[in-house]
Amino acid sequence: MEFSNAPIESDVVQTPGWLSQALSQGRDPVAVKRVEVVETLGPSALKIRLRLTYNEPRADLPDAICLKGIFDPSLRQWLDSGAQQTESLFYRDVAPGLSVRVPACFYAGIDAETKNGVIIM
Repeated sequence: MEFSNAPIESDVVQTPGWLSQALSQGRDPVAVKRVEVVETLGPSALKIRLRLTYNEPRADLPDAICLKGIFDPSLRQWLDSGAQQTESLFYRDVAPGLSVRVPACFYAGIDAETKNGVIIM
């Protein structure tokens, strides 16, 4: 599977394969064995709460995460606004240097073609 930084398909970002690759960015390789959807919240940027099971225990990653992005092509207006890409760039590039509390971010990627941004908190 070729890795896409910020897929627009929710069924892709919820797979063990994609999550393993995303969570491996900048850290030792991660192998997600199982994904359980706990809750899905919308309506614009979708927030998907997931419980992950790893092949091996991970002290550096939680087993409960929140995945956020625009996963519905019919929400083109949200994608075109660039808001989701901006939020992803904030978590990736700005938040680590701030002294204010923000949710821990384990991955933030963008896709220049679709204008989507995906964040794993």
